[in-house]
Amino acid sequence: MRIAILYNNDIYSNEALNHLLPSLVDHDVGLFFSQRVGPIKDRDHRLLRLGFMEQTLFTDLLFPLMEEHGLSAERFTFRQLAERFCEVIRPLTNINSPEESALLAAFAPDLIISIRFGQVLRRGVLKLPTVGTLNLHSGLLPAYKGVMASFWSLLHRADHLGMTLHWIDSESIDDGPIIATTRQPVSVTRSYFRQTLSLYPDGVAILVAAINEIVGGSMPESQPGTGRGAYFSFPDAKALDRFESTAGVLVAESDMLPLMEGLLIQQLPVNPANLQRPI
Repeated sequence: MRIAILYNNDIYSNEALNHLLPSLVDHDVGLFFSQRVGPIKDRDHRLLRLGFMEQTLFTDLLFPLMEEHGLSAERFTFRQLAERFCEVIRPLTNINSPEESALLAAFAPDLIISIRFGQVLRRGVLKLPTVGTLNLHSGLLPAYKGVMASFWSLLHRADHLGMTLHWIDSESIDDGPIIATTRQPVSVTRSYFRQTLSLYPDGVAILVAAINEIVGGSMPESQPGTGRGAYFSFPDAKALDRFESTAGVLVAESDMLPLMEGLLIQQLPVNPANLQRPI
């Protein structure tokens, strides 16, 4: 099967692909990525700091360093993953444009998988795959649609966080028949960043199970989402203030150490104590 994976160029997608791609070695895989989710103009400084931790630190600093020195680790960079598992890797700035949708059409996907992709898929793109388009959403649908679903779940004092695997069958955001969900208890001692990152291994597991069903000749059972939901965008300063006063922290410097250990500490003469200094 030919599988096109749409993802965003951040550490969450990297976590997902490190778990997913080794399971797809019998398929032809193409990677197509967005550079960010949403505009950054006028974004609160706390979200900018979170964005640095989620994306810039890895994609602009550590990953190029690994690639320049030919380093391999428990976690592969996007380019290292592409070299091992994929046929093509391309950036997309507007997937719905004639030029970029043609790039995807040329890959001729049977299945499209979206993981944190930063652009809404329009009808022309959704018609491309012969099987359909799956979305792995980092929130429990239909309650938490949109971006930073875990943030809004924590702010609303949810007991669990989770992921939802569903079909994209229209241009509506985070709608479509739900195949499966995962759930994990909220941890009051862990940041938003760490809790969101920890969702992806289980999320990828339900995605792989669905792919295996498709390969086996049957479509995964799905059903419409039940209950009321809402679409959430990036939080403003008031929502961030409320989060910090009631729900915890967005990201901590200590969140980075386990990731660094999997990337560089065993490769380069880095003193782990230095990584605990404030950034």
